[in-house]
Amino acid sequence: MQDQTIKAVLILENEDDETFFNRAKVVADRIVDGQKTDVDLVSGATYSSRGIQNAVKQALENAKKATNGETVPDNGTSSGGTTTIPEGKFPYEEGIYYGTGEGYLGDITTAVVIQDETIKAILVTESEDDEAFLKRAKQTAKDVVKNQTLEVDTVSGATYSSRGILAAIEEALKEAERVTEEKKNPTPTPTETPTQTEIPEPTETPTPTPTETPEQKIYQDGEYTAIAVCEPDEDEDFTAYQLSVTVTIENDKIVALSNITGDGDSQNASYIRRASEGTSKIKGVSAQILETGTLENIDTVSRATCSSKAILEACRNALDAAKVTQ
Repeated sequence: MQDQTIKAVLILENEDDETFFNRAKVVADRIVDGQKTDVDLVSGATYSSRGIQNAVKQALENAKKATNGETVPDNGTSSGGTTTIPEGKFPYEEGIYYGTGEGYLGDITTAVVIQDETIKAILVTESEDDEAFLKRAKQTAKDVVKNQTLEVDTVSGATYSSRGILAAIEEALKEAERVTEEKKNPTPTPTETPTQTEIPEPTETPTPTPTETPEQKIYQDGEYTAIAVCEPDEDEDFTAYQLSVTVTIENDKIVALSNITGDGDSQNASYIRRASEGTSKIKGVSAQILETGTLENIDTVSRATCSSKAILEACRNALDAAKVTQ
């Protein structure tokens, strides 16, 4: 709510069937468009539609109570009963701000709703972490809303996901601070300086360039698919599997990596993806390789070390296969 207007409806949690729920989400848009809760429900997803409708009605009632200084129902942000959220700790422009943090398997993105200088809600919008751990870690976001501070405990048994959520919230708040500062102190439009007319210089007679002797190529251009074994180290516990990579070579440089897959347990896929693509905070081995076109000075990705090493080994095998025979 802002200026007595429903600006957005964010659905923080639900336990409905995904198919029905996805159809019912249009009800939230209808409420915002019509500025009322008495809207048409979605045929074939009536229960989910009514659940969204009732949740918005309850949120509006809570907003009314909060305006009058009353306590509002907890709605799952603490162990039970009612809670009064401390206000005025975040003097930022009202709105929804997004941030990304690093979880256990990859990025976690949150949407932070700020109103009346208060964090009103936090929604985890994207995550690559295991759903069971993420569900436990979401308590961290609830604690931030309840206490209006990032100084909250992480959830035991879901520490990395909890830290990722906190990092994402922190980034969202930094974005809110940046937007607020820009509105307070807008950047002045620079005055254009007239371009001086250039005086043409006399044309020099070009000196003939000596013909260079072409360098001997090390690798034959083309695509090469190679395999390496991804083996666990002393800190990991998984069954060794084969990892394959297709390497594209042009002019003795690696210009593309594709089809990075493993033939082992399906759970390995998230580690392979993390090793190859990295996260918003850590550069993956693929990006590092393509920056220089070589395998020199490539860092492995934390919590995907074995997969990183296997990708590099497969690339070395591809280069060996591409070597020009003398």
